[in-house]
Amino acid sequence: MFNNRRYISFYEEFIRENYNNVELSYIEINKEIAAVHFGFKDNYKIYYYIPVYDEKYINTGVGAILLYNIIEFYFDKVLEFDFLRGNEQYKFNWTDEIKMNYEVNIFKNNYLGKIKYLIIIIKHLLKKSRKLRRILNKI
Repeated sequence: MFNNRRYISFYEEFIRENYNNVELSYIEINKEIAAVHFGFKDNYKIYYYIPVYDEKYINTGVGAILLYNIIEFYFDKVLEFDFLRGNEQYKFNWTDEIKMNYEVNIFKNNYLGKIKYLIIIIKHLLKKSRKLRRILNKI
């Protein structure tokens, strides 16, 4: 993801414009960054967005330690810790509650509405196709 210049530019601009709402945490081992979390925050919630760790530390639990420290730090500061999408098993070590998000699109029954509907359908199909996403990312 961060090998793609478009993604890098997007996140650089996002951080500049939303500096006070960025949650950036990391763990160092022997003066070397072992795990990083890049997420967002507001007055009520932490959004656990991009956690990563160095493969060298895969068997150390450094990602879980970083997550624990983030939760502990914000425990009395926010009302909710949102793991965002995905049902990875480690998330259920911290909660048994799941909140579902739904999307509803309403279109006018005219040509423009039909075009917008078609665009939504195409976007959903593209999201499901890894091969098409890779091709589009190269463009």
